[in-house]
Amino acid sequence: GGHYTNHHSNKNGDPKTFVRVQADARDNPILRGVTTDEFQVPSWLYKTSPIDPKATLLMMGRVNGRTPEEPVTWTFTRKDGGRSFYTSLGHADDLAIESVRRLIVNGIYWSAGLSIPDSLPDIATFAADAKALPPPRSLIDRFRLDLEKRRLSK
Repeated sequence: GGHYTNHHSNKNGDPKTFVRVQADARDNPILRGVTTDEFQVPSWLYKTSPIDPKATLLMMGRVNGRTPEEPVTWTFTRKDGGRSFYTSLGHADDLAIESVRRLIVNGIYWSAGLSIPDSLPDIATFAADAKALPPPRSLIDRFRLDLEKRRLSK
């Protein structure tokens, strides 16, 4: 997709970064539930131009008083149907913004080839469900089990 070269240094939020949905992408399912108004984010704006001409640009960003605008979110579909979703949004403070959370969830669903939900899952319900699951085994435990299986199969 992109061509990262650096980022705009706007530590401590000055100058401010703003992002917006591309007008011709508003109907893209990944943008369902994402505001079409420009909004401020805590992230630093990455310098990612140019993106692959076969990518689908979804969002652009700008830093107050600086040019050029930069691509922030795009998708790419390979010839074999594989899907990629990219966004430079994702700073911990970005996740306090519902449109950012929605964008990321939608992008994951889209990349997996799943239908994008009409609304985000309720976080309290999701957290309770997640706590009910058994903890995942560590990589070391998995490695030990694999070694034991190999030893027993000889």
